[in-house]
Amino acid sequence: CHNSIGGFRVKKLPEPSVEFGRHHELTDIRAGITRFGAYDQEKTAIELVPICKSELRDNMAALIERLKVGKYKYRGSERTFSTRFTYSSIVTTPSPEQSLDECKRLLSEHPEWIGDKNLSRLFLIYIPEKGYSTDDESSPYYRVKRFLLESGVPCQMVNTPTLQNPDWKDLNLALNIVAKCGVTPWVLPDAIPDADFFVGLSYTQSGRRGSERLMGYANVFNQYGRWEFYSGNT
Repeated sequence: CHNSIGGFRVKKLPEPSVEFGRHHELTDIRAGITRFGAYDQEKTAIELVPICKSELRDNMAALIERLKVGKYKYRGSERTFSTRFTYSSIVTTPSPEQSLDECKRLLSEHPEWIGDKNLSRLFLIYIPEKGYSTDDESSPYYRVKRFLLESGVPCQMVNTPTLQNPDWKDLNLALNIVAKCGVTPWVLPDAIPDADFFVGLSYTQSGRRGSERLMGYANVFNQYGRWEFYSGNT
């Protein structure tokens, strides 16, 4: 069905089949990605840069191992996404508030990581889910994300429940990591008729400190649903 809202035509689409590895198609995303693997079968490697509190170091190491080998229906990063996860060491901090300082230190020591167009590296950072409001721009979550985004370095935050028990969270976490580093997990098998590309729009705003701040984001996908680029600005 379709109608018109404010001059735009709105059309409701049925759930499409999507194409995974070796040209297999399914509408069930979780079943498709675990059975057939990612559409992008080219073998790649992503270096993880894990950062967490000192007392969670063993949990972080165990989580990365889980992402690599899998459990239950998730078969691990190489079998599912043709992607090998590596890391040289786990960076520890006294508290999450020091994570930003560690990110700045690492990039100052490795300036070649900044703006790496190959997206061969991702910062995997522990940030607790409690202690800050979700719109607090001064929280470690937003400060670290902003710094790494401006530096052109992908990052993925990990909360306490995931570190303590990654069961049934490992597939989604690995999917987030590989997608942020350029791996295409699935595409539409055919281009949608009369569509050249898709633009996903979102925004966030804050009215704290006496002034309102609005940021807009756009993710652009081609007519096959393959991600092309991201843009965001105030």
